[in-house]
Amino acid sequence: IKGKYPDESRIMLLEAWLLLKQGLFEEALELAERNLQSDKNNAVAWRLMGEINIKLANYDKAISDLRQSKLLSDDPVIRVSLARAYMNAKRYEDAITELKNTISDSSTTHEARLLLEYIYKQLERKEALNRFYQDTLEKFPDSTQWLNRAGSYALRTGQYEKAEQLFQNACQIKLQENPDLNPKELVKDVTYATAFDGYLKALLMEAGESGTSIWNPVKVGKVLEECKKYINTSFAPIAYLRMAEANYKLGNMAKTSEYCKIAIDQTGTNEVLASEVLMRMFLMLGADEVSSYCEQ
Repeated sequence: IKGKYPDESRIMLLEAWLLLKQGLFEEALELAERNLQSDKNNAVAWRLMGEINIKLANYDKAISDLRQSKLLSDDPVIRVSLARAYMNAKRYEDAITELKNTISDSSTTHEARLLLEYIYKQLERKEALNRFYQDTLEKFPDSTQWLNRAGSYALRTGQYEKAEQLFQNACQIKLQENPDLNPKELVKDVTYATAFDGYLKALLMEAGESGTSIWNPVKVGKVLEECKKYINTSFAPIAYLRMAEANYKLGNMAKTSEYCKIAIDQTGTNEVLASEVLMRMFLMLGADEVSSYCEQ
C-alpha cells in the first residue's frame, strides 16, 4: 500500500497503530509524531499519541495529547481514553467527571460505564456504586449483564435480598428471550448460568446461620429445589456444590460430604472449578475430609 500510495499520510498512522498493538511504543511514537507534522488537526493522530504515551507512562503528556484530540473531535472513544490517562495519573476526580459526562451525553457508553464502575470499586465508594448501578439499571432495565454485575456487588456488600431480586430478574429476562429453550439447556449460556448461580448464593446467604434468630430454612429448601432441576446438565458441578452448602446449613454433614464429592467428580477436566469445590469443601468440612478424599 505504501508503494502504491506514497503520499498518503494515513498509511503512516495505520502503521503507528500497528506498532502500538505490537508493543513497539517508541517506534509508534516516532511515526505518530511524523504524522502530526503534516497534519496538526488530525484528532485520530492526537488520540494515538495519547494512547502511546499512556503505554510509556508519560501520563501528563498523554492527557495533553488526548485533550487536544477531544478539542478537535468530541468523540466518546476519545473521552474514555482521556479518562484512562487521568486514572493512570491518579487524577481520579477528573477521570470520574469525564466518564460521567460521557455517559450522560452519548448512547455508546458501555466502555465508559465499565471504567467508571472500576474506578468506584478501586476507590471503595460504596454510595457512588449503589447510585451508579441504580442509574444504569434505570437506563438498561433488561440488560442481563448489568443485572449480574449489580447483583454481584450487592452480594459482596451483604445486600442479599437485593442480590436475590437482581439475579432473579436476569434469569427471567433470559428465559423470556429464549422461550423455546428448556432451562436445562439455558445453563450453557454463561450469562444465565452466572445469574442462576448468583441467585442460589443469595438465597444461601439470606438463610443465615442455623440456630440463630435470623435462620430461614425456607431459603435453603428453595436452593435444594432449584438445584435438583440441573443435576443432569452441564451445570451439575455447581448444582451439587450449592446443594452441599445447603445441607451444611441444615447440619447434615454426611450429605454435605457426599454432594461435595459428586461436585468434584462432575467437574471433569475443569481444574479451576475442582479447586473451587475443594476449597469450599475444606471450609465446610475441614482438612481431614479433603485429605481423605484426595488420597482416595
